Amino acid sequence: MNEKKEKAKLLIASEEYDAARLALISLFEKDAGDAEICFLLGECFFKIGDISNAVRFYQRAAEILPHKREFFLALGSAYEAFGEEHRAIEAYLRVLELSPEYLFVTERLMALMRSEKMNERVI
Repeated sequence: MNEKKEKAKLLIASEEYDAARLALISLFEKDAGDAEICFLLGECFFKIGDISNAVRFYQRAAEILPHKREFFLALGSAYEAFGEEHRAIEAYLRVLELSPEYLFVTERLMALMRSEKMNERVI
């Protein structure tokens, strides 16, 4: 299985997301509890523009390994792309709980919070 996972990573690195997705789905069917497979599937779905499935797989990865900053960062980005700003903020806050020094997330949070306040004024 590790060999297939490594091949999928190479496919992702060469931007062959659909081929990687197919390989990872077969791995996921054998081991739905592998957080890395879930995360990589999320990456593939995100790159091909299927944000709802990206969110689904990033969430699953974060549930399996709730201490992985990268999973919550990806989840926040996917929520943001999906227009779910409140959920993106929650995911980014989790990143800061895990890594308070992560400045990129602080910048994203500030931008999202400003955006939410602007939306509240419009409504």
